Amino acid sequence: MTLSGRNRFNDNGDITHPADGLEIYTGGTISINNLIATGNSSIGAWIDNCASNGVACTKTANLTLTGLNDFSKNNDWGLKFNTGGNASITSVTADNNNIDGINGTAVGSITLTCASANNNHGGYGIRLASPTITLIHVIATGNSVGDINTNGTTPTLVSTCPLP
Repeated sequence: MTLSGRNRFNDNGDITHPADGLEIYTGGTISINNLIATGNSSIGAWIDNCASNGVACTKTANLTLTGLNDFSKNNDWGLKFNTGGNASITSVTADNNNIDGINGTAVGSITLTCASANNNHGGYGIRLASPTITLIHVIATGNSVGDINTNGTTPTLVSTCPLP
């Protein structure tokens, strides 16, 4: 599944009828460019290509987010993902959500590049689960539960953002 160009999924649902900005469920590779999902009454974007059987992922496809991506001011998570392969997430802002800013699980590796996850209320700035996690110029401050949680995996940290 590919979303190219500019993709906006903003201000969906209300307190009586909660709605996510974007939900994707597929067993295949996901490639998204310039995804904006802000101000939604539930999750900003929920992306899943794991195809879980209830115990484990049944697919091994990768997830890639490129361009400029914003998952801020959602009533639940900003960005939530689950992939049976690798996840490469680039240029993300996930600030001021009511749970985690970025919450992701990958059977393979997770690389998060040039990301901001600040002032998320009721959760972490970034919460990731993967055997291999690389955080490149990631800023997470002022989150109510904690700033970064990698579920016991020691991440590789790089302080300089390679993007313009």
